[in-house]
Amino acid sequence: MYEAPRAETTALLTASLCPTVELYMRVALYCRVSTKDQSSEMQLRDLCAYCVARQFVAAREYVDLGQSGTKDSRPQLNELIGDARKRKLDAVIVWRFDRFARSTKHLLCALEEFLSLGVGFISYQENIETGTRWPPWIEGNAETGEGVTLPLGRVVGTPGALRTLEEAGVSPATVLARHANGDWGELDDHDRRANEYALKHDLRVLPAYTLRNDQRIWIITEADRSSTTILLPEEY
Repeated sequence: MYEAPRAETTALLTASLCPTVELYMRVALYCRVSTKDQSSEMQLRDLCAYCVARQFVAAREYVDLGQSGTKDSRPQLNELIGDARKRKLDAVIVWRFDRFARSTKHLLCALEEFLSLGVGFISYQENIETGTRWPPWIEGNAETGEGVTLPLGRVVGTPGALRTLEEAGVSPATVLARHANGDWGELDDHDRRANEYALKHDLRVLPAYTLRNDQRIWIITEADRSSTTILLPEEY
């Protein structure tokens, strides 16, 4: 079984000629207890069960023991924030808001940063979540309220394409968002028109994107919209 780099994906090899890896939401579980003689076991148990029910992948558990919620800086919380900034996470889930922050100002600042990073936030006990629709690119253009919604179905990527994205510092969600909202990337006018026609008539859609390292990737959504594959041109 292929092990994707840096918890980017959960591995699932298919029987196709080119193995692919299925993409899931990568969620950070954050727990905190105020004293070292307290246990975070109940919090973790609930959060893990929640991830299973939602088909999320628990990318990592961040547990601060003996840390006050009034402190903005905590060892595990700082690591979580750092991983979010490195685009290693798609969402953060906490047992309750006060496990994350007791200061309203601290909580709002963190939520604002998560929003800017495209990272969702879930509070289990309060049953509140922000920015966690998965796939996250289904919303369309957040600025104009417009944009094409292209059903992606089961989303997979080849190991080579996912590795290329990681080397370029680009999240799969970023290019998938462009794809689902009708941005066909670096195509000539003929191919753009072909994709627009395919979108309207339920045919295969195939855009191409050039990354920062000048590498190119393709994304193919099948005609029946059952699946979408991220791959390298030479893997087609």
